[in-house]
Amino acid sequence: MLFQTYGFIFGFLPVLVVASQYLRNPNFNRIWRNYFIVVASVIFYALLSPSSLPFLLLSCSMNLFIGNLIHRAKEAETSITGILLGTGITLNVILLVTFKYSGELGWIGIPGGFLPLGASFITFIQIIYLIQMLNGSLRKLSPIEYLQIPTFLGYVTSGPVVNATELVEQYDALENNKRLNAEHLLAGMVLFAIGLFKKLVVADSLAPYATLIFDAAHQGHAISTGDAWLGSIFYMLQLYFDFSGYSDMAIGIGFLVGIRLPLNFNSPFKATTVMDYWRRWHMSLTRFITHYLYLPLAVAASRWLGSKQIESEMPRFALAVVMPTMVAFLIAGVWHGNGWTFFTYGLFWGGALSIFQVWHRYCPVRIPWMLAWALTMLTALVSLVIFRSPSLNATGSILQAAVGASDNGVATELLPSALGLIAFILVGALLVLPNSQQILSRYHISSDEVEEPPSLSKLTWSPTPAGAVFLGTTLVIALLMGGGPTQFLYYKF
Repeated sequence: MLFQTYGFIFGFLPVLVVASQYLRNPNFNRIWRNYFIVVASVIFYALLSPSSLPFLLLSCSMNLFIGNLIHRAKEAETSITGILLGTGITLNVILLVTFKYSGELGWIGIPGGFLPLGASFITFIQIIYLIQMLNGSLRKLSPIEYLQIPTFLGYVTSGPVVNATELVEQYDALENNKRLNAEHLLAGMVLFAIGLFKKLVVADSLAPYATLIFDAAHQGHAISTGDAWLGSIFYMLQLYFDFSGYSDMAIGIGFLVGIRLPLNFNSPFKATTVMDYWRRWHMSLTRFITHYLYLPLAVAASRWLGSKQIESEMPRFALAVVMPTMVAFLIAGVWHGNGWTFFTYGLFWGGALSIFQVWHRYCPVRIPWMLAWALTMLTALVSLVIFRSPSLNATGSILQAAVGASDNGVATELLPSALGLIAFILVGALLVLPNSQQILSRYHISSDEVEEPPSLSKLTWSPTPAGAVFLGTTLVIALLMGGGPTQFLYYKF
């Protein structure tokens, strides 16, 4: 039961919203609301992927047990808390690797290629939970309180990667909150509808054209320069509209039950540096990489440099900044999959961000805005060609064709040239129009406080007749023009 199916939109979601509103009655013990959210989320997960349910239950049982051990060890003021945390993180990684690389590693009893739904995101959330149990930012939770963290249906399949402490604080606050008013419920529906439109109308319409080019390159067919550029741009747009559409729906679902989830996107097409791009693209994953990969590596490197009394600027910068960046993004790349393309994707971004940091530190020359934007988008485009390609040979074929090193010339052959106008309109819309959270800025739909990107249009939604028309039109177009439910791209990660 995907978010974009009729069964979810007209069946599961209304029941979820009505029941959660009803259970916010002060006469009900909060435990019933907790149980309802957990049971509804587990049912949703089981309906989506019954074969993945054992993974979810095993992961939750293991981490609840380890989290309680950490809490008891902290209360007893023993020295084994760090060992328990290390054991917990190791077991989570082993569990994820067991499924993610089962085919390559030959694990007995696990079919090759089977990855439980949301396994990576569930694992990230569990690791954050264990770390926050150790550092004291998270109180001891009852089993049902804990289960609300990794299982919530709004993010269990593909994120956003949530902060356990922030989520528990919101669940605790629900006890004292009144029911959501009609205006807030409508705002949540608007965000869900925007995400639905992005997925069904835009992303799924672009998918066949991007797939045609990447499949042709993989099969060894010569690609023209025009086809290479159009296919690459269409995939970049497809991935953005697909994943940001999912994220809007996820945040909208959370908002409808009174939970504000973190943002995943904040107008990445308006970024003018590669660093800025990653502050706007898959933001919850970027935070996880920064806090739990990059910063620990950078701190460890800085301490080692201090112990060796290395004062030279370049070695310090290389070891404390460049090395953690490279390692963190290599891990992030390999997390996406086990092919050489994902390794290269991580290596590419680690290198691009390292080059930017070196340039920013030692050559602080301001580049004209338009050139900076073009270089940033070109870097992102090349990275996504690597990311999408079935093989490095296909990557090479598309990139060679893009620079004119193709026997098929410049003009498009596989794709209609008129599609270039579609790409131009979509990119232009992303640059001119406000993003989803800006449209609903008065409702503070997410848990993040981010700087709003510049926008030529000040379009906002409010509960007026025009707002009702916007909601109805968006829903109707999405449901009528959608070509049928297709999986979100990030479900496979």
